[in-house]
Amino acid sequence: MRPDISHVVITRGESNTIWFHCDPGYPNNWRKGDTGQLLNKLVHAGRKVIITVANKRMVFEKGFPPVHFYDKDPLSMEQANGTPRSK
Repeated sequence: MRPDISHVVITRGESNTIWFHCDPGYPNNWRKGDTGQLLNKLVHAGRKVIITVANKRMVFEKGFPPVHFYDKDPLSMEQANGTPRSK
């Protein structure tokens, strides 16, 4: 997927984490087309996916409800950076 078309840059983080950095001018593009399909496949395969749109973060992980937070929230940042969540 080309970032100039999808407006999403995908990077690999630590351990099992994949980051989707979404262009703030296209804040919902992470949900659309091939990008949205890839996100669903990664989560279904057991990967943690973190979506960033400006200062908003969304964490998607198999078996857990999505977590939404802003980058100034230290507890949620710990979860996003690899601290295991309990069910």
